[in-house]
Amino acid sequence: WLSAMMVIDKNIHINELKFIADYGFKLGLKKTEIEQIIHMAKDQPDNLRNLLADSALPKNEEFMRMLIRVVYADGKIAPEELNFLKLAAKKMQYDESELKNLMTEEMKALKK
Repeated sequence: WLSAMMVIDKNIHINELKFIADYGFKLGLKKTEIEQIIHMAKDQPDNLRNLLADSALPKNEEFMRMLIRVVYADGKIAPEELNFLKLAAKKMQYDESELKNLMTEEMKALKK
């Protein structure tokens, strides 16, 4: 989901790449594994989006916040990114007001 969010607007920003790499390292992934994930997202974005659209997600606030941070990493939010966030939120059973609140909180945190 994080790597798909990075490529959804077809414009990969360096801050998005850094966020994905940092998170991958926190999960214990090796550099080569992270590079494979990023390359798959870049080279096959439609396949990745279709796969994720069919997947289930448990409600997880930390993960939802990470998706929001990836969207805000380049300083703007594209309509495709917002739609993808809404899809993830729906799959995690967040209503629109909960998503909006999380987005507002994360935007404020990034401006600090």
